[in-house]
Amino acid sequence: MTEKRLEVSRDKIEEMYKWDLGQLFDTVTAWEQRKKEIASELEKIASFKGTLTRSGEDLFTALTFLSNLTKEFLRLYAYASMWSDQDTRESKPMQLRQEMTPLQTQLSALSAFVEPEILTLTDAQLAQFYHTEPRLETYHQYISDILRRREHTL
Repeated sequence: MTEKRLEVSRDKIEEMYKWDLGQLFDTVTAWEQRKKEIASELEKIASFKGTLTRSGEDLFTALTFLSNLTKEFLRLYAYASMWSDQDTRESKPMQLRQEMTPLQTQLSALSAFVEPEILTLTDAQLAQFYHTEPRLETYHQYISDILRRREHTL
C-alpha cells in the first residue's frame, strides 16, 4: 500500500521553515541593481590579463578582485536560485535565475586566462612573490591546486 503525500501550499508553511532571502538581498530591486554593478565589474577583469606574473602584489590584487567578484556573483545566484526553487510556477524568480547563466558564462570566459598565467610561474618566482607579498598566502591553496595539475595541463 502506498502512502498519499499531501502537498502543502507555500503560504501555509510557517516562516521558520522558509529561506530568509532578505539575508542575501532586501528586495528584487536591490538584487537587480547589484547584478548591474557586477555586470559592469566584469569588464575590469581584462585589465589583469598579462599582469599576474609581474609581481606578488599584482597577482594578489587580481586574485582578490576575482575572488570578491565571484563571491558577489554567487550571492546573486543563490538568491535567484533559492527564490526560483520556492515556487517553480512563478515566472519572475525563474527569469532572475535564467539571467545568471550569461553572467556566469561571461565571468568564466573573461577570467579564463588566470590559471594559464599562474601555470607559467616558476617555483622561484612564486617563492619570491610569497616573500614580497605576504598577503598572497591567502591564495596559497588555490595556487597550489593549479600548480599540482601542471603536468596534466596542456
